[in-house]
Order: sequence, then structure tokens, then C-alpha cells
Amino acid sequence: LGDESLLREARGLRFLSHPGVVRVREVGEDARGRLFLVMDYLEGPTLFDFLDFHRKLPAFVASQLTFEIADALEIIHREGLVHRDLTPTNIILDRRSRRPILCDFGIAHDLGFSTQTGTRAGTLAYMPPEQMRGKSTARTDVFALGVVLHEMLTGTTPWGDAKTAIIAYRILRLN
Repeated sequence: LGDESLLREARGLRFLSHPGVVRVREVGEDARGRLFLVMDYLEGPTLFDFLDFHRKLPAFVASQLTFEIADALEIIHREGLVHRDLTPTNIILDRRSRRPILCDFGIAHDLGFSTQTGTRAGTLAYMPPEQMRGKSTARTDVFALGVVLHEMLTGTTPWGDAKTAIIAYRILRLN
């Protein structure tokens, strides 16, 4: 991670306390001047790995996970942050708490500041049209959560196995 991204992640998360959000314990700089974050250690598979093994989940399990992720997102959004890369690879299914934990906030940003025009951070298959155009809001994460829910229920994103350009076309043409 670059220093700017790491600092942004640390600033946004160090005061958040929610069982569904990875906890940042310390932010610092080592003897060589490199910044670091100390976060809670989470043991368990990512949702991606879990889905890779199970393919799809029963509706009750998928809806329960979605509810818990939405609860964590509500706290993040209340603090003025947007995750911007909510995907199954950034959700850990913690073995101890048996909860989904949101991780990888390296591209989260304050809602009060506009993103650089043309900058698109995130994973294409989970991006809403406005994020593809360089603007992110709390709705960005809601869209991504809908794609994650679809994937949990069906075993695939709404775009199937489409290639990058086709995924972008389909997302930009959604009503």
C-alpha cells in the first residue's frame, strides 16, 4: 500500500468500533520510515473462498450474512466513509464470532470530499455506474452488497462470466 492509501485507511477506521468491521489498533512508522497498521487478527475464510467451496448458499444464510454486512455498512456510512470495494474477497467469515467482517478499506474515502475525476477504484463487477464515472457515495456500497447477495444466492454475479468490457457495458446500461 502507498503511504496516502494507508493513512486514509487508518484515519477512517481507527475510531470505528463495530463487530462487523475489522478493528485498527495502531498506526505507526517503522525505523525505515514505512507506515504500518496493526489490525485485529481474523481467522477464517473470505466469503470468496467460502463461495468457491459451496458455490451458492441457502437463502436464509445469504440473507443473514447480508443483514450483518448491511449493519456494518450503516455504521461506516454514518461516519461519512464509503468502502468502495465491497466484494466477497474483502469480507472475512470470522471463525470466533461467526460474523462477516468487512476488511480492506484502503480505498475508502470521506463522503465530504469529491474523488478525483476519472479515478475508479474498486472491483469492476461490483461497481455501480456512478463509481465507474469516478463518483462514490454510500449507494456505491449498497449496489455492491446487492451484487454480493446475488452471488451468494446464485453462485455468480449478475454479469455471469462476461469479460471486462461487457461487464462495464451491462452496468452502465442498467435502469
